[in-house]
Amino acid sequence: MAAHVEEAAFRPEWATAAYWLRFAPTLHITDAGFLARGRTPFFINPATVRQGLIQDGFFELAPPEDDGLFEDGGGWGLDVAELGKAMVALGAGGWPPVYALVFDEVWVLRARLGAALNAACGLEANFDFAAFHA
Repeated sequence: MAAHVEEAAFRPEWATAAYWLRFAPTLHITDAGFLARGRTPFFINPATVRQGLIQDGFFELAPPEDDGLFEDGGGWGLDVAELGKAMVALGAGGWPPVYALVFDEVWVLRARLGAALNAACGLEANFDFAAFHA
């Protein structure tokens, strides 16, 4: 980790949205309107998701078509590229990529993918997260 992270056990600025938004100023933190996007499920074929889970133990989704539900973010409902850039910026700042969990975009994606998993096989998504920047 970068030296600034190792210097103190806690800095009050780390508890502010302003601090984290310096890494990704176009993303959101505790924005109720943005988080509401998570209640809109993807239009997917549940059988395709179920088959991927049976065959491979995971499923992949192509980027959803922009269904016009959101003014930005296309079919994902968020800017996935900006979320990726946030992980890179966090790493450059000495933070592990999993700190992207501070951004609402992660939670919208989790909610929407969770709905896809539920539709495919009746499972609820858990909170077991990992984020990587390779």
